[in-house]
Amino acid sequence: MNTRSLIRVHHIGGRDGSCPFPIHNRFKNDLHITYYDADADCLDQIEARTRGIKSRVLPHCLYSCAGVGTLRINYDPYTSSLLPFNPEYADYNDVLHNYVHNRIWRYFKYDFGECMKCVESREVKTVTLDSLNQQVDFLCLDTQGSEFQILLGAGNTLEGVLGAQMEVEFHELYEGQKLFGDILQHMSRNGFLFIGFAGKSGKLAPNQTPVTCRGNGVQLFDDAIFIRKPNTVQLRDVQDHIQLFKLAFIALMYGQIELAYSSLLMADRNAESVKSNILKTEYGRLLNELENAFATQPQWRLRTFSEMYTQHESRNRFVNKPSKGGGLMNTLSEWYNCSPQSLQWLAESAWGLMTLVRKAKLLKTRFWRHPAFQRNTPVERIFGKYRLDDLRKIIKRNRLKYAVDAYEAPASANRFATSRNLPDFTQPHSMGYPILNATPN
Repeated sequence: MNTRSLIRVHHIGGRDGSCPFPIHNRFKNDLHITYYDADADCLDQIEARTRGIKSRVLPHCLYSCAGVGTLRINYDPYTSSLLPFNPEYADYNDVLHNYVHNRIWRYFKYDFGECMKCVESREVKTVTLDSLNQQVDFLCLDTQGSEFQILLGAGNTLEGVLGAQMEVEFHELYEGQKLFGDILQHMSRNGFLFIGFAGKSGKLAPNQTPVTCRGNGVQLFDDAIFIRKPNTVQLRDVQDHIQLFKLAFIALMYGQIELAYSSLLMADRNAESVKSNILKTEYGRLLNELENAFATQPQWRLRTFSEMYTQHESRNRFVNKPSKGGGLMNTLSEWYNCSPQSLQWLAESAWGLMTLVRKAKLLKTRFWRHPAFQRNTPVERIFGKYRLDDLRKIIKRNRLKYAVDAYEAPASANRFATSRNLPDFTQPHSMGYPILNATPN
């Protein structure tokens, strides 16, 4: 396999040998993970826990510039940082669970003031990611407050990064740290799209209350996920199209079907020499099958806002009564919202009956082609074949939710099918993408 086809994941702050990037067993051999940590004591642990995957461990302390810093090893070493803990948050606490010495699953209270107490200070040399000249496809950051500074020292590296997941804080847990808003602005300026949070807990109670008086807690931190916009991928020559295939796969791993679609749309112009290498990987074979499904599937679409409302109706749809043409569903909706709870089941039953009637009308069309009557679409079968069940469930749920109101657009509306006839990638893209030059900007 061409090593350039591997997806290179770099995890900075990987003390426990884990990696936030989704690693499916089917695609494990297509990844190469590089771990960094400034604490020399945890390097053997990382190597021990990453056996069986393509990986390496680098003992570097990354920052915005080369120099000397102070690494504060805390009581809980997972909270160790170059920045001092903010004592304002000493009373914040969480309830966690883990195995204890007797192998029983137990709950315990996690106090920030106790766990983030500095027990040792070490002088460490800091370097920038740019100075290491690493090729990074996906960047993971979990460095307890210094993530923004590491990004500042990775300006050149970031140009080739296709996605990132990093811990961000909404409160200044470490003194002088940058918060989520700063990181969001920096990543947006570098061509990344914020797609959401990973959903880590990150909610801690601000007071020391007993277990009988606990609430939802305060959101202090989470993992933010960024995916590069496809039209910002640098394409200097044909071989650079491999980055668009990688971007498509990364987007899929985070449920971003539309971004994967756009990436493959851009890559499918003059990249046959690239595909010969991509098809040697498992993720390349997945993307190839998806390309064929995207190009051949019927184009079922929903009507646009302007097709549903005239400009006059749009401006007055909240004040005027619905017209006679489609009033029954609107009447049921209003009745449901205004009726007592004891009568709302009638509205739900009537709503369900109307949905069945609307589905019955679809029988007048070529119903075997309609998405509402398909058990699994070709795309869903591909995701099932590659054991990407989460993706399969996402698109199936949305298909069944919107299918009743869908209509079949003409085949010419399939942007993916028509894109296969496009000329060389150095020519303007007919689908609205910018001109891609053979030389760097």
